Amino acid sequence: MQRGHNDWDFELTGDAELWNMPYPPIVSTSHLPVSNEHYGNAEVSHVIKILYDQHNRIASDVKKILRFHAGPLMVASNVGNVAEDDAQSIEPGSIIEYSKDVKINMLQLSGDLPAARAFMADTAAQLFREMQVVMPPTDLETFRGVTNLGLRTTYMPMIAKAKILQKQYGRLISQISQTAFGLTGQAADVEPTLSWPDALPVDERETVALLQQELAMGIISPQMAMRERKRDPDKVAAEISEWQLEQAIDISGAPFGVSG
Repeated sequence: MQRGHNDWDFELTGDAELWNMPYPPIVSTSHLPVSNEHYGNAEVSHVIKILYDQHNRIASDVKKILRFHAGPLMVASNVGNVAEDDAQSIEPGSIIEYSKDVKINMLQLSGDLPAARAFMADTAAQLFREMQVVMPPTDLETFRGVTNLGLRTTYMPMIAKAKILQKQYGRLISQISQTAFGLTGQAADVEPTLSWPDALPVDERETVALLQQELAMGIISPQMAMRERKRDPDKVAAEISEWQLEQAIDISGAPFGVSG
């Protein structure tokens, strides 16, 4: 087997063997799919590498600029004409006497520092957008009162990417499990199904309130509401009947409907 520039070239050696199993003999998947290609894209693409290198270079340049030019600068006014030989260097811990008209101020870089930080934040945001990553705010109070829809809208890029990964690796896990069933002599014709939990926290009160409104409107049945809440209607009905019977025994001392 040899891979060419665009296609695979196969050379058959030996006799062909018929594969009678319902699952393939070789299972594989791509990380991020590409149309009409078996091999997909990696998590860190070439564009992400370029953005990452640019971000690090900008951070290094900003660090050097702030290091050499952002230190506080001491400035004295009303000193008059001072000859170069009479210039004095003010160092920490030294005491220098000047006339009352002389004013000494500390000048510190203030305008360039916010601009440098904003530029760094912009490059980081571009990198995260390319990676489909949403950075949460540092103050979690921001999410107070946010609905399920608002939370999902905020993290929509990450949710979409997670769905793609679940589809890709879910199929791989299902095929591997099916192959393991066949190799161990179990039912190989049964294809496993996967259930992925919700990646984000959900406010259950919103779901319950919506189901109550739909029940009141008559557009869903109690059984449908139970299934929506991941409950088995038959099991719930049996447990409720058992609980009602226990309550009747506790109140009358005898089973409901049984007289002395």
